[in-house]
Amino acid sequence: MPKILLLLLLLMTFAHSHAQSDSLQQEILNYEGTKSQIISRGRSLLLDKFLEEDMERVKAIKTYLMREVENNDYLAIYPGENWLLLYWTGEYEELLNAVISFDENAMNKLILQIKPEHDMFYAKVQQKTFLNKPVLKWEIERSKLSDVDKDFLVLYLEYLLSNPEDSNNEQERINSLADNFIAKHPNSDYIDYVKENIRFRFVASNWGLAFEFFSGYGFLTGNLSNSFKDNIPMGVAFDVEYKKWTLYLRNYIGFSSNKEERPFNGGVWEKDSQVRIYLPEAAIGYAIVNNERFKISPFAGIGATSFGPTEYDIEKEPGVEEAGLDFTTTYTAGFNIDYKLNWGTGLLAPNSPKHSYWFIRLRYGFAAPQFGQEYSGGMHYVTIGLGGLYRGSKREL
Repeated sequence: MPKILLLLLLLMTFAHSHAQSDSLQQEILNYEGTKSQIISRGRSLLLDKFLEEDMERVKAIKTYLMREVENNDYLAIYPGENWLLLYWTGEYEELLNAVISFDENAMNKLILQIKPEHDMFYAKVQQKTFLNKPVLKWEIERSKLSDVDKDFLVLYLEYLLSNPEDSNNEQERINSLADNFIAKHPNSDYIDYVKENIRFRFVASNWGLAFEFFSGYGFLTGNLSNSFKDNIPMGVAFDVEYKKWTLYLRNYIGFSSNKEERPFNGGVWEKDSQVRIYLPEAAIGYAIVNNERFKISPFAGIGATSFGPTEYDIEKEPGVEEAGLDFTTTYTAGFNIDYKLNWGTGLLAPNSPKHSYWFIRLRYGFAAPQFGQEYSGGMHYVTIGLGGLYRGSKREL
């Protein structure tokens, strides 16, 4: 008897479990996802009425979906879709408020909402709006809005309908329209919104860094030219830019030779021996011309100059360095002409092609070392170099 009762108990448990499973399965099969289905079907109906140009029904369906169906969990109409529809229904005051009030909190809410299933709603509305843009603009112009409201709505319509496939040219066009709006309504309440959300223009950041490798020719003057021959330099330079100002840090190494014997304690530095001219220099320049092709910057600075034997000659004949001219204060002045190149910019700054570039630099300078009367004179030099400038971009507001 106990065995029969146990068997009956097991059968009843199995039957109850099976019944629960069947009930859950039926509930799943019968579930229609009421909220999601209303949104999906509502969007389909809304699109049909829009394509039929029944704007009264469009207004009624949109209002119902956004006020009665949409909530913190579910999104029925995307903001961009709503804004385009408001142009069609002529609800301009609501449109202005919706655009201006869409802030970070609204975006955070949008991120967390369950989105509608993918459909062609926005694409079709945008396409039809683009084709009817002149008509929509005319409707705005004949409305009772103020001039500034009308101009803002026209500008925003152009912005919403800009072509993403030609983003650079389209953004320049929108920037130009935004500039016109700002110039026409400088005291408008919309100015900050236009600058922060519609006009996207980037200008060079204040700071920049550059490097250069150069060579050229140095011409000696005065008594220096009587003792040493002209020279061919090799050198490297680094620039630090701030706005239009540039700090030039250069190391000029000139390859020259003696024109005459130069005695020293214990020997003679022979005529025609190799000479190294060292001119480390720091100068400040200011760009008086800086356009898409050229940059011209006069400069003035200070450095130190020496004329001496090579390391090889010093090792060969110790003490010969005494026959050279030790470093002395040197004043410099001149100008740079940078020719900006169009190739290879992406290696320097992929995101700021207009502000970072390779360049060919022509530099003229005059150096006036303070060696004293016996070695009075200076050095004119002309160098040509290849370099690159990195300068980031910042948003213009």
